[in-house]
Amino acid sequence: MSPIKSLSVSALVLLSSASLTACEPQPPALDWDIVQRVDLSAALDVEEVSVAGITVDPETGVRFVLESTGIYSIDGAGQAELVLALADFPEPDVPLRSGFLDIAAMGGGRFALVAVGDGYLLDTNEGTLSQWFCYEPGWMGGQGTGDQSEWEQQSANLAYDASTDQILSAPLTLNDGNVLRSDVATFDGAGAGDLSWFQLENGSENWFGGLALEPEGTLLLGAESNLFRYTMGSSELELLGSLEAYGVDEITGLMYEPDSGHLMVTQNAELLIFEM
Repeated sequence: MSPIKSLSVSALVLLSSASLTACEPQPPALDWDIVQRVDLSAALDVEEVSVAGITVDPETGVRFVLESTGIYSIDGAGQAELVLALADFPEPDVPLRSGFLDIAAMGGGRFALVAVGDGYLLDTNEGTLSQWFCYEPGWMGGQGTGDQSEWEQQSANLAYDASTDQILSAPLTLNDGNVLRSDVATFDGAGAGDLSWFQLENGSENWFGGLALEPEGTLLLGAESNLFRYTMGSSELELLGSLEAYGVDEITGLMYEPDSGHLMVTQNAELLIFEM
C-alpha cells in the first residue's frame, strides 16, 4: 500500500487558532522547570520532522511519538526507535480522509489514532487498523442551522484514560472552514461509540494541537503556545498561561506522564519535558 501521509494543520482548517485578540490581556508566562529537551530531528533521524502527538503506554510506561513517517518509541535519554513505519500500517477498514493527527497508547500494542471525521484503532499485534469511533456527535441531524450534511468534525488531539477505558478528544465542528462549535468529547475505549459531549462557550475557535489527562481527571489543552485547563462537564476553559518563553509557538502534542509527574510537549521537531 502507499504511505498514509500526514497533513499539516494549515492544510486542514482555515481558521484562527487563537481565541485571544490584540485587545485582550496577554496570557501569563508559565514559570516551569525544563527537565529535558529532545531534538526529534536528530533522534528520529528524519530531516523534516512533523510530529503530530506524544503518548505513554499505560501498561509499560514506554513513550511514543507519532511522526509523519511512523510511530517511534523514545527512551529516557531521548533515543528513538522506529516501532512501525507509516508505509507498513495495515490497510484501514474505512478509508482515511486525512493523515493521522494524534495518537494515544491504550496498552497491549494498541493505539487510538485520530483523523478528520474518524478515530481508528491500530492493533500492532493483530495487524489491523479499524474505524473505532466516528466523532459525529449525537446532536447532529436535529439541532443547529444550515445543511448539517456539510458539517465536518476535525481534531488534532487525543488522550486515553485507562482507569475508565475512555478515549478523549476536543474536536471542532466546521462548515466550509468556519468554526460552528467546539466540544470536549469522550468515547468508549471498547469501540461502542461516543459517550458524552460538552460544548465549550469560550475558546471555541482554538485549534487544539494537544490534549493531556491530569491525575485529578482535569484536562490540559494546548493551542499555539497557550495552555488551558478543562474540568469535565464544564463549558468553560481556564487559561493557565503561555509557553512562548520556552520557544514553543505551536503545540502539536501533550502528555502528562503519571510515573514522573512531568508534562511532555511536542512542537514539530522538538520534545520538551516540564516539571509543572
